[in-house]
Amino acid sequence: KIRRNMAQYVLDGDPSIVFQGYTAYGIRTSPLSKVINLGSAAGGANIDLTSAATTADQIDTFFTQTLGAMLDANLITGKVNIYVSPEIGRRLDMSYSGSSGFKGGTLLQYLLTNRRINKIAVTYELSGNAFFGFVPSAEFIRPLVGMAVNPTAMTRLNPTDNYQFLVMGALGLEIRADYNGKAGVFYTTDVD
Repeated sequence: KIRRNMAQYVLDGDPSIVFQGYTAYGIRTSPLSKVINLGSAAGGANIDLTSAATTADQIDTFFTQTLGAMLDANLITGKVNIYVSPEIGRRLDMSYSGSSGFKGGTLLQYLLTNRRINKIAVTYELSGNAFFGFVPSAEFIRPLVGMAVNPTAMTRLNPTDNYQFLVMGALGLEIRADYNGKAGVFYTTDVD
């Protein structure tokens, strides 16, 4: 439970935690994270990465052009780690050869040939048409560990008392941007 709580904290922060004027932001709540709208609203990419109706070529174009343009706008030259919902993960497992012209392997394997993508992994903290990513470098994002997760035994008053442990940890997240607001952390929304 504590590890899942920490994963949810890293993703969405906790607005009830404010220390010396600093709010506990997560990847999807930090004002420094970049947002990619996948919806059909003005300026949105208008793509559903979970739909079988979305072709492999459309998904490839999204990653190379739309995501690539956002990375270029933020002067990102490093490879990014992308974490997708299980629904997107299942779509990426499909064969890529259904696109125009034969291309062997799965769509995931093909996307990993993109020079900008370090890895694509599934996270069960997301659902539907959602993903997030970052350049895995302390230049852009880093955990601030106040105390590693550890169990501490509670005092037993009687020899027949059950063993009980406190499991504790202290974690923060720092998302960094340069003076001009350029950053290497991003997430998606689906605004129609």
